[in-house]
Amino acid sequence: MNPLFLTKKAFSIAVALCLLLCVTTLFIFNKNIEKQMYAEAGLSLLTQSNIRHAMLEKNFKQAQRDIRFLHATPPVKAIMLEKTSRPHSSDAESDYDIWVHRLQTIFLAYAKNHPSIAQIRFIGIADNGKELVRITRHEGQAAITQEEQLQEKEHRGYFQNVLQLQPNQVYWSDIELNREHGTIETPPWPTYRAAQVVYDTKNEPFGFVIINYYARPLIELLQSNMETGFSLFLLDQSGRYIIHPDDNKSFAYEFGDSSTWHKDFRTSTTDVSRVMLAESKQQGVKYLYSETRFQLSDRTKKHELRLITTMDHSFLKKRIQQLKMTAILIILSLYAILTLMIYLYWLLGQKSLAELHSRANYEALIRGSGDAIISTDLQGNIDSWNHSAAAMLGFDEQCVRQQNLVQILFPGEDGQIMNAIFEKLRGGADSTNFETVIKHSSGTAINASITVSLIKAKDSQPIGLAAIIRNVNESVALQKSLEESNEQFSAKNKEMEQFIYTVSHDLKSPLVTISGFASRLAEALKDILDEKQKHQFERIQMNVDHMGHLLNDLLQLSRMVQTGLEKQDINTIHVLRNVLQNMESEITRSQANIIFPDTLHPIYANESAFSQCLQNIIGNAIKFRNTDTLPCIELSTRKVGQNTVIDIKDNGLGIEEKYQQRIFNVFERLNATEGTGVGLAIVKSVMEKHNGRVALQSSLGNGSTFSLFFPNQETIQAKGP
Repeated sequence: MNPLFLTKKAFSIAVALCLLLCVTTLFIFNKNIEKQMYAEAGLSLLTQSNIRHAMLEKNFKQAQRDIRFLHATPPVKAIMLEKTSRPHSSDAESDYDIWVHRLQTIFLAYAKNHPSIAQIRFIGIADNGKELVRITRHEGQAAITQEEQLQEKEHRGYFQNVLQLQPNQVYWSDIELNREHGTIETPPWPTYRAAQVVYDTKNEPFGFVIINYYARPLIELLQSNMETGFSLFLLDQSGRYIIHPDDNKSFAYEFGDSSTWHKDFRTSTTDVSRVMLAESKQQGVKYLYSETRFQLSDRTKKHELRLITTMDHSFLKKRIQQLKMTAILIILSLYAILTLMIYLYWLLGQKSLAELHSRANYEALIRGSGDAIISTDLQGNIDSWNHSAAAMLGFDEQCVRQQNLVQILFPGEDGQIMNAIFEKLRGGADSTNFETVIKHSSGTAINASITVSLIKAKDSQPIGLAAIIRNVNESVALQKSLEESNEQFSAKNKEMEQFIYTVSHDLKSPLVTISGFASRLAEALKDILDEKQKHQFERIQMNVDHMGHLLNDLLQLSRMVQTGLEKQDINTIHVLRNVLQNMESEITRSQANIIFPDTLHPIYANESAFSQCLQNIIGNAIKFRNTDTLPCIELSTRKVGQNTVIDIKDNGLGIEEKYQQRIFNVFERLNATEGTGVGLAIVKSVMEKHNGRVALQSSLGNGSTFSLFFPNQETIQAKGP
């Protein structure tokens, strides 16, 4: 079997293998993606922590440079010397004031150029740790604190802590809410302090320079640019919250709240990638976290800040789930693509197999066909022909192969016509059909119907010609016989029409004579005739009148059949009003109500014939009315496709469905009391003359609607006469 062929069983196996491959791939992916995502989460947390650790380090190094610079300014040492070396000299006291002023100027200028600084102070040990110089920023403006406002700080915790430092060591306070006179300022604001001890000439502590910083900018810096799903905790050495995602818990310990990280969270490690996990003891919310510690090595005891960055565990789970769903969609898409490729491969095999079957069937069809089927190249040289061609034309296939078809079958002038047809096909025409006479090898004439088609390759390029020849001798003979029969029928039909016209015309004269004699006789004998005899004369006159109407209708129908109709655009409203005026006596006598709109679509018709149609249909509606209801007739027009339709609707007796076709025949009447049975036959004849039709919708007891379909002028012109 051709390798392109794929059986249904092989197709099913291939699809199953693709499914197994996709399921295996999805299993491996799901197994590894969770581990990978936890590892990436741990790395992201560590990165976030390290970034914020670097922020802290940069901030405190800058603070260290600030305190060392201010500590080293000459006025600091000069004030110490003035206070320790010459404490009783009045001149020294004057010099002391000068150095204090100079230090105030330096501190003030420095504070103005460093917006993060809240206070700069020089505090002495003497006088209960009284401030010697103080610069305070209030409402954004740095200012010198007057001497009477300087405070004693010996009672503050940081006072004793600073004095325990060794030379050149820098003191770092906790980050806490600022206090004045031992009370948290309102509104609260966080601060931290940097200090360095000033020693006297005996290497004993004299005091210290201390800077208070606004901690809010540092806190906002640490909290900035956190990735989605990440949060930050900053703890002091006791685990209390300096920064908490819930702002209400930041610095809560300053107001008596005893919450700490260890009290609020239960920590462990995840089973995947060993990432640290913290679970809220109160809410049960889980976080992945990473912790770094920032060491403040300024004291003998441990002093540090703990930076903890967290990621909501549910956020990570959601991301993992999203990735798994994405993987499922990708695998499903891949499976669909692979299945589609296998299916297309299977279809290709089936198509190839179908082509082989089709070719075999085609060859069998050609061999078994009763028509002669001949294929040639584009020049008309014969490539092949079937057994029927050999039997019909009398030539053996081997004898005519590569000979020109035109020269064999169409010698003489017919050959030129065939060459022209072949040239037309080579120019792009798909096929052509014609009838002609060809010659048998014996010379016998054969009436043939020939269809010549262009053979195209898959790329639509012409590669040859195909001719199908059918012997139509019997069809030609039958057609000739049919034409002769039609001529005879047409002649008889004309004789019948002429007979009807003649009879109708010739009978009118005797009827007029009978009517006249009957009228005069009834008038002459009116005094001696009894009621029964008078009634008999009335019956004679009524039947004569009926016969006259019948003959008039037959004459009209005969003229309609025999004569042509000149058509024009008709003002429908104008014609309708003329018809109603001619029928005024009937309408008045019956009290009929005729309803129609102010405008109606114009039609393309013969005005006289159209008037006759309206008169016949409206007259029928009046004749065959309900006895207990006044007749109501509605007329309207509409466009339906390429036709203009006139609808005439009445509330009369209605017509049963089984009679609805018969009433258009001549002499068909459903009510024997009135009418000639020719009126609707005339309507049908008129509509056929217009290439239109008449339609009827009716049911017994519910009235009738007659619809006259008149083709538009452009439609008639397109069809021709």
